Amino acid sequence: MRLLILVLIVLANAFATNSNPTIQSHLKEQRYEAVRAHFESNSNKVITFFSAEFADEVYQVLWDLNDEGKLKSKLVVNKNDLAKLNLLQKLKYFALNRADIVQTDADYLQREISLAINQRSMRDKEVTYLTSFRNYFPRELVLAAKESFPETVNSVLKIVNHDSSLSKEEIKEVFDFRVSLTSSYNQQYKDKLRIFVFCRRQRRYPCRLLIKDNNGELVTSNNKVFSIPVLAKASRDLPSNITNGQTPQGVHSVDGVMPQANRQRAFGKFRRVILSFLPGFNVNDENTKEFLPTSQHEKLWWKKASLARDVDRTSLRIHGTGNVSSDDRPYYPHVPTAGCISTREGTYNNVIYTDQRTLLDALMRANFLDVNYDNEMKIKGTLTLIELDNLKEPVRIEDLNFLF
Repeated sequence: MRLLILVLIVLANAFATNSNPTIQSHLKEQRYEAVRAHFESNSNKVITFFSAEFADEVYQVLWDLNDEGKLKSKLVVNKNDLAKLNLLQKLKYFALNRADIVQTDADYLQREISLAINQRSMRDKEVTYLTSFRNYFPRELVLAAKESFPETVNSVLKIVNHDSSLSKEEIKEVFDFRVSLTSSYNQQYKDKLRIFVFCRRQRRYPCRLLIKDNNGELVTSNNKVFSIPVLAKASRDLPSNITNGQTPQGVHSVDGVMPQANRQRAFGKFRRVILSFLPGFNVNDENTKEFLPTSQHEKLWWKKASLARDVDRTSLRIHGTGNVSSDDRPYYPHVPTAGCISTREGTYNNVIYTDQRTLLDALMRANFLDVNYDNEMKIKGTLTLIELDNLKEPVRIEDLNFLF
């Protein structure tokens, strides 16, 4: 425990003093890995929050270990540790309790949450979390929140329940849009590559990925439009506003790769591409709107990513896999993830798939970089994920001919 504390303190200090999204992602994942390693190797069933700052890493680790079937028994959080948490964290640990992942004083948490609702002291972010995770809370709390904060609750529910697709004309308008970036944050993505991922609403079927280079031109290979199939399906089939749910529709930034190709069973033998959420909250999403034509600014489809960000989803990536695909699934030979976008990897029917390697090379070329290991870290741009329709088949390049 002492070693874990020292590691996390060092990482926290570095994290707090650096605003670079690539470095932030590296440090955050180091913190995550330190916490995960602790819980995988420690037989102590009691969780102690030596700092409330790290309760969020513990929260994510516990969801992941539970989803992977690696939690042998429920962990315990004592009431005195709950008292260290802020209200959003108390909501998160109440959800963990209701999901039967941790054992804690649920009555205390419910009283704290109920008091904040009745006093109307909850922030929008806390109301957003409670509404998104409403299936993990008692019905009376959800109804009370709706009565006290109707505007925020209704706004969240509209995004969650939105499932209509854009027309081909609208998709082409988004695809052809030439961005003109003015916000200081977005300047780092000026004249950088743009990835587009087109999916079916039913994510069991593979999506199709295209790339535009720094000049806005489609990346080609052998005189054809470069494209690869990818999967944006979560293994739990949960909506994108829930931890480890589907990869959300909308605009994400692309911020290099992780330093190492570690945890190869989960992520494959090539480095994974970092996807980040553009900063903002709720309706104040000017950073995201700069990547979309004006006609789309009030649409709901892209706000799926905003909502995922607002409930603190993190660590989305594009990665391969060391797991084996099931040949009786419509996504074969892809492998579902915990909410990331996955590429094909492995040998199936005597074909060797190394799509992550192919993608990394294409992304470097799109950024006008020499194709080498060091330049993977310099990959920069955005990714826009759009659902086309509800057809029950993979998205093929022929389905996207209307874009060219």
